Amino acid sequence: MIKNAPDYSSDQFILQFRQNESLYSYDKKLDDSNFMTWGGEIASKNIVYKDFNTSKMQSEKQFYDLNYVLKDSIKQFNWKLTREFRNIAGFECRRATTIINDSLYVIAFYTDDIQCSSGPESFPDYRV
Repeated sequence: MIKNAPDYSSDQFILQFRQNESLYSYDKKLDDSNFMTWGGEIASKNIVYKDFNTSKMQSEKQFYDLNYVLKDSIKQFNWKLTREFRNIAGFECRRATTIINDSLYVIAFYTDDIQCSSGPESFPDYRV
């Protein structure tokens, strides 16, 4: 079964934001396939709301048939900026890296051309 699994999959999400809050959710309109990967199906049920005035976030997650609402403070990550740049959708984006939970290495690209205080899923602003 794992031999036949694709090397990667891709899903589309929406990050809506205002100065002091953001909402991150799955974009059902862009899901034009009838086939959804196991991970994509789980991720499509996740919604993350962040309130930067209170430094709190609320996540709605589905795990199998159970729904959970998680409330927590907005995490801060120690992003390290690199000298690597990449053009993404016409924006000059800089590579940043961090480690979360002591072992998960995360690579992200961001641009200063889009002023946003949030990031995808549970990640806050990428800038250091």
